[in-house]
Amino acid sequence: ANVSHPGRRGAASNVPHRRLGHARAGPPAAASAMAAAACQGRHASMLHAWRDDGHSGQLPAVPLPGRSVGRRSTGHNARSASPRCRVAGGEPAAVVSGNSDVSFGPDLELSVSGTNATIHVFGIDHRNANPHVGEFILRMRPEVVAVETAVTREHGAFPGNSLGCGDPVVEGTPDAFFVRMFCQIAAHLSEHGGADLAASELWAQITSHYRGEQLAYIAAFATGARLTFADRPKDISYRRLFAIASAADLDIGFASQVEGAYRESLGLPPPPYPGLDMPVAERIMFQERDAIICKVLDDLCRGSLAQGGPASPASSVVLVVGRSHLDGLRFLWAEQRWQGLVGAAALSDSQLMSVPQPPKEDVASRGAGVRRGLLHAMMRQMVTQEVMADMANVLGPVPQPQLQAVDAIEEIYTCNRMMLAALPPELLKEVVAGFNCDFEDVLAPYRDIRAVNGGCVYSEEIVTQLRSLNFELAPPEAAGAA
Repeated sequence: ANVSHPGRRGAASNVPHRRLGHARAGPPAAASAMAAAACQGRHASMLHAWRDDGHSGQLPAVPLPGRSVGRRSTGHNARSASPRCRVAGGEPAAVVSGNSDVSFGPDLELSVSGTNATIHVFGIDHRNANPHVGEFILRMRPEVVAVETAVTREHGAFPGNSLGCGDPVVEGTPDAFFVRMFCQIAAHLSEHGGADLAASELWAQITSHYRGEQLAYIAAFATGARLTFADRPKDISYRRLFAIASAADLDIGFASQVEGAYRESLGLPPPPYPGLDMPVAERIMFQERDAIICKVLDDLCRGSLAQGGPASPASSVVLVVGRSHLDGLRFLWAEQRWQGLVGAAALSDSQLMSVPQPPKEDVASRGAGVRRGLLHAMMRQMVTQEVMADMANVLGPVPQPQLQAVDAIEEIYTCNRMMLAALPPELLKEVVAGFNCDFEDVLAPYRDIRAVNGGCVYSEEIVTQLRSLNFELAPPEAAGAA
C-alpha cells in the first residue's frame, strides 16, 4: 500500500493552506510503510503524530525567497502585477490578467460602490517572508494598510482600531518595544532608502530579517499609511467557538481541515466554497471574521469608522490577510452578502462580536472533556503553538477532570489513521493504493469512534492499539548479546 501525507495547514505547516495557521508532514515513505504493514497484519513503527512547527513570533531571520515563477503557492505568476480576481461591491468576480514590472500583484481587488476606492487584497502564508506585499505598499503608497494581525494588544482590541508611529503605546511592554523598533526601521528606510524604497539595498536587508505582516507594518510606517486592525479579536473567536460548536461540529471542522491539506498535497483543487451553508466551526473561525473584515473595509472607504482612523474616506487600501480568507472575502463582498452576517450598522451592535455563554455541563463530565479535546484537535490543524497557547490563556487551562479525555483525543486525532479515516472515500482512494489488501478495514474503528458518526471519540482500546504500533526494535548487537 502507498499513502501520501500532507503537513497540517495553517500558519506553521509545510503545506500552507486556509487559516489562522500549520505543522510538519509525516514522511510519505514512512506513511507508505505504515499502510503496508497494516494491510499485512503486522505492526509498524511508522506512526507519527504531527508536531507544530510554528515560529516564535519574535522576529526571526528569514531568508529572502527566490523570485522564480511557482514559488508562491497560490500559483500566481511572478511577473503579474494584476490581481487574479477583481470584485466590485455588488457585482460578481471577474478574472483579469496583465503584466507589469512589479514582482507580485494583489490576489483580489475590491471596489466600493458609490466611491472611487480600491482595496488591494493580499492572501499570504504567515510563515513566509512575503516581501512582495511590502514592496507593493512602498510603491503604491496607500492611505491605509489593513491587517489581520494587530501590532499591539490595544491595536487588536476592536476591529477598525488604527495605529501610526506618533500614537501613544503602553510603555514598558513588549508591544511598545516592537512598535518603536518598527517605526525606527521605517524612518531609517524612508530617510536613506532613496527614490525607490522597494529597490533599495536597505529594504533587501530588512526583508532578510523580518517576515509577512512585519514587513507590511514597516512599509506602512515608512510611507505614512495608517495601520488598521480589520479582524475580530481572537479571544472572541475562541470563546464563540467553545460556546457554540458541539462535539460533532468540531469533528466536522477537524475533517475539513485535514481534507483541505490532503487535497493541496496532491495538487487537487479545494472543495467548492460552501457559501452561507458553511459548517458551524469553520463559519465561526472563518466566515464570521471575513464578514467583519468586509465591514471594516467598507467603513474605511466611506469614512464611517466608529472609532479613530483616517479622518476622511480612504481611496486606496491594502489588506493583508492569511490566504485562507480569500475565498470568503470574494464571496461575501459580491452582492454585499457580508451585511446580512454583520446584521448591524455598527460592529459593536453585531451578534458576531458577542460571546454566548458556553453550555452548562459538569466540568467532570465526559462530554466536557470530549468537546475541549476536539476543540484542540481541530485548532491544531489550523494554527501555530503560539495561537494554541493564546487560546489556552483565554479559555483557561484544561480542568483536571478533563485531562484524560483531552490527552487521549490528542493521541488519537494526531495519528495518521484518524486523519485518513476523516477523508471522504473518493479522496482516500487518491491517497491510499493497496495491493491484495483493503485499508478500509484498518480505518473502520477510527471512523466509528468519531463524534460525527455518534462514536465515543476515544477509548482505551484505540489508544492501546496506537501505542502498540509505535515501538523501537533493539539494535542487532544488543539483541545478539541478549
